[in-house]
Amino acid sequence: MNWKTTVAMLAFAGGLGAYVYFDAPKPAPVESNEVVIWSYDGDKAKAFNRFTLTTPQGEAVYQKAAASGSIAGDWTLATEPERALETMQFEAPFNDALTLKAERKVEDSVSDPAAYGFDQPQLELALGTDKEPLQSKLVIGAKNPTGSAYYAKGPDGKIYLLSSFKVDSWTRLQASPPLAAPVPLPTAVPEAAQ
Repeated sequence: MNWKTTVAMLAFAGGLGAYVYFDAPKPAPVESNEVVIWSYDGDKAKAFNRFTLTTPQGEAVYQKAAASGSIAGDWTLATEPERALETMQFEAPFNDALTLKAERKVEDSVSDPAAYGFDQPQLELALGTDKEPLQSKLVIGAKNPTGSAYYAKGPDGKIYLLSSFKVDSWTRLQASPPLAAPVPLPTAVPEAAQ
């Protein structure tokens, strides 16, 4: 084989590879059965400066400081505003709350609150502002029979199934806030060492 034939075959193989990669028909994306309960992004998401998680054991209120009349600054736990949060541990559950997706819708209204555990909720989640702290509220009841999800009642009154993973991450945020370790104070240098 001479070099011209080799170059022609490589060019042909490259063109075929490019066609397959860029132009060949792609399989249709798998459709998700997830249902969006609410979705806040951009300015709507920035408007929230309170994130409240309430369980039978207590309440954790996370707040974001306002600077110059706008929502800016870091999130803190309301009871310990001087301590920073471990942002990686806080952001994922908070972002799940901003774009709240359920596995599926169960009912359009609550026929029997006790059947879903809403008479004794496991968790109540709320996004809000200082003026309207419970602007978007979700009530989470009992686990479904398989234990893979929780029943949740959205602000629209509909019943949804939420992933146990999401609910457990919010429960952990309430039970053990991800507070950063306090910054140690500088120690004084003994006078003899100076």
